[in-house]
Amino acid sequence: MARWMLVCPRCYHRFEYKIVDPDVVVQALRDPFTVIPKPTFKSGGETKTCPSCGMESLYRSFDLIYSGDETAFGAAGSD
Repeated sequence: MARWMLVCPRCYHRFEYKIVDPDVVVQALRDPFTVIPKPTFKSGGETKTCPSCGMESLYRSFDLIYSGDETAFGAAGSD
């Protein structure tokens, strides 16, 4: 399952912010020019707490990292 991830600036732990809609991922697999839209943040960003070290940090949309579903790409290439 594809996810939007964040990285803690203290311990560099990657943690999930939001799951990407599977329909959007399927569309992106069909059309290589499709851009998967990032979730919108409140004006000024959102504060999240790292589940590993407990540090609270402010994140903005450019901090999001797309973590794709490798099994979907394998299935698409097996046709």
